[in-house]
Amino acid sequence: MNAHIVAKFDGELEELLAHTLSMGQLVRAQLALAGAALQAFDDGRAEEVVRKDSEVNGWEVRIDREIESIFARRQPAAGDLRLMLGVSRVSVDLERMGDEARNIARTIGYFDPADPARKTMAAALAPAFSTADLMIREALRSLKDRDAVVARQVIGLDRGIDDVFHALIAGLIETHGVKREALRSEIIAAWIAKSIERVGDHVKNIAETVIYICEGADIHHEFYTEPGPGSVRPDSVEG
Repeated sequence: MNAHIVAKFDGELEELLAHTLSMGQLVRAQLALAGAALQAFDDGRAEEVVRKDSEVNGWEVRIDREIESIFARRQPAAGDLRLMLGVSRVSVDLERMGDEARNIARTIGYFDPADPARKTMAAALAPAFSTADLMIREALRSLKDRDAVVARQVIGLDRGIDDVFHALIAGLIETHGVKREALRSEIIAAWIAKSIERVGDHVKNIAETVIYICEGADIHHEFYTEPGPGSVRPDSVEG
């Protein structure tokens, strides 16, 4: 491969990465807007989050097409191949994070405006949104810089989101049957907390993918079994 072709190939990979980072920034903005909509119980902002979801989906389609095109023309190997496979994984996780932001926005409308507990629940969820935003920011930075150290730090941040979710569920169990007037808001808050927890899981996936890109190590599954002679064959599955 001559120098001109190599330079052009490198440019295509950098453009692919830039598009993935743009998608990530859009999802980050989408989640931040969902958090702001929750704190203000703002239907207008919530609707904007839902509208942005189609733009996120559009980025995923575009990135998939770019990857297919590069594969067909360049036949990448080694580190370049890992980058492309990694970017493909990242775009899927970003799209699913966008779905969760959309779900959060739609859920906000279920709160009863007359229920004073809704403000307490929104305040309890605020730290999870802040942690998720930090995770996304740092995960995108680790991807941009191909920095596995930062990626590992992102993985450690996920516990903060899990703690918010578990605290809300524990509170829901504790108050069930005691504060009936607050039950509706607590259940809705638990739905939102679960969506944020899923966002955290997807960001953690992205960080693990960055480690794969940088080191070639797939840490997504710490324990796994290689398919062996006894594995189910595709042609043996009926229906």
